Amino acid sequence: MSSKSLNHFIEIIDACLHARTDEDIENIWLLMQGLCNIDGLILFVAESAAEVDLESTTVVRAYGINDDWNDVYVAENFTRVDPVIKLLLETDGELVSWDEAYRKYGKGAEKFIATASNFGLLEGYTLGTKSNDFTGIACTASVTFESKNLTADDHAVVKSLLPHLN
Repeated sequence: MSSKSLNHFIEIIDACLHARTDEDIENIWLLMQGLCNIDGLILFVAESAAEVDLESTTVVRAYGINDDWNDVYVAENFTRVDPVIKLLLETDGELVSWDEAYRKYGKGAEKFIATASNFGLLEGYTLGTKSNDFTGIACTASVTFESKNLTADDHAVVKSLLPHLN
């Protein structure tokens, strides 16, 4: 990594530490886009007890993602079949590759995968954490990309930045 890229990397981590507004988050997306060629960024926060409807307490911030995606996701009740969510539930704060999730949990989620693909959301990484066992607060940070546009170094940088963003 060049010293210019390393400075950019540190600038993103610092921005993550100090982000307080939607404008701050949008700036992080733009910085990440410039450093590692990601296409989009999705941040998701939900507070849900086991019996409560997840969508009713969800806040989503998306950058570089078609505005209709969240509406379709909710209308189709995709949380119930989303392979990425299923894989996240069995990890303990580990980064999830969408390719891996689709391979493992794609059966029964064909409509989800086809719809996501139509929105340009076929490749990505997601990192999720459950912040509180009592309230059930959970959050994820996802980036979307096309592998042909990312180098091996770009993949490594994205994987390194997601924990800071989440």
